[in-house]
Amino acid sequence: MTFTERQRAAMALIADTFVPGSDTAPAASATPSIDFALSMASKNPRASELKQLAMLLNLWDSRGLGLALTGRPRRFSDLSQAQREQVLLSLGDSRIGAKRALFSALKGASIAPYYMAGGPAVWDSIGYPGPLGVRDGAPAPTIIPVPVTGDM
Repeated sequence: MTFTERQRAAMALIADTFVPGSDTAPAASATPSIDFALSMASKNPRASELKQLAMLLNLWDSRGLGLALTGRPRRFSDLSQAQREQVLLSLGDSRIGAKRALFSALKGASIAPYYMAGGPAVWDSIGYPGPLGVRDGAPAPTIIPVPVTGDM
């Protein structure tokens, strides 16, 4: 599935609310994490879940969803950072299980890709030296692959 620019923008708004950036770390939308998150989501084999995600992202920055989430017909993009955080926190604190599940899914889809795909700009900000790579002096593999030929 290919996500539209509107859906990508909605994901960026959500991710930037969870990871707004700081003096030492970039915001989520300033990293490859948005595209990485949507790429991971697109690999979901359940068509119904992909359809739900696409619908949610289509509606995310609408007055209608703003009314449903906050009681006011305001677009998510019109809210301040603190107000956007409050909207998401209210989902996490809701008595309704589906809203809490939505909060958890949005948080996971925003934060995990940020640290996974953020690269050196993100890793440096948390003191992570990056992937280890190949160890110097690594022992030879104990299993030696045998080429497969058509002669069976």
